[in-house]
Amino acid sequence: MKSPAAVAVAVVLPAELELDRRPHSRKPLAFAAWLFMGGVGTYIDKIHEWLGVVAYPNKEWVGEKLPVSPAYLAATVGFFLLYTLVVGHRGRQQGLFGGKPISLTDFALGMGSWVAAYTLTGLLGAPENAHGWTPWLGMALLWVWALPDLWAARRTWLFVFVLLVAALGVGFEWTATSKGAFAYPVCPSEACLGTTVPAAWLLPLYVHAALFIHRLLGGRHWLKRWLERDDVAT
Repeated sequence: MKSPAAVAVAVVLPAELELDRRPHSRKPLAFAAWLFMGGVGTYIDKIHEWLGVVAYPNKEWVGEKLPVSPAYLAATVGFFLLYTLVVGHRGRQQGLFGGKPISLTDFALGMGSWVAAYTLTGLLGAPENAHGWTPWLGMALLWVWALPDLWAARRTWLFVFVLLVAALGVGFEWTATSKGAFAYPVCPSEACLGTTVPAAWLLPLYVHAALFIHRLLGGRHWLKRWLERDDVAT
């Protein structure tokens, strides 16, 4: 006969380990937090604009007429919902962003990596570099940078989420640029692969966008795992 403690463990553990893929189970504060991050994303995009990578000649584009771009607001909330449906969340506790609670260090690593990836593509994809080998260097660096986290999550649904984010993001930009909503002045170039977007590095940049969502929802950054392993070794 099992003890009451053993029965309690058997009852509690499955509920804690079960993946929750119900969007309605996420707290309203999480949706507000992702809307805020969409507003922040509007201004992170200015990195590409300042460096001449992207231009907005169409002043009627909704992202230009308003202080924050509805496209970014929709993207952050939409990707949060997509992550919930595809990857899911473990445990009963919810952090600010609706996933596993994260520390300030986790947030700094996630945000810093995203801004750094954006800046990297801005510098290596700028018009003065667009027709050389530097966009391809940017592409290679982005993939090398993403691989440790992708490998660590190889037995989860994160791969599916990453592929969906990349396909949706590049597809949206391809459609928007082809309709004249905004433009990449460097295209056409070899890095654009015959499209209206710099396909060489845009796809892996969206991979980093997916990893950014993952990290703010509790996925550990490869650098933190490396630092923790180093701490244990010493």
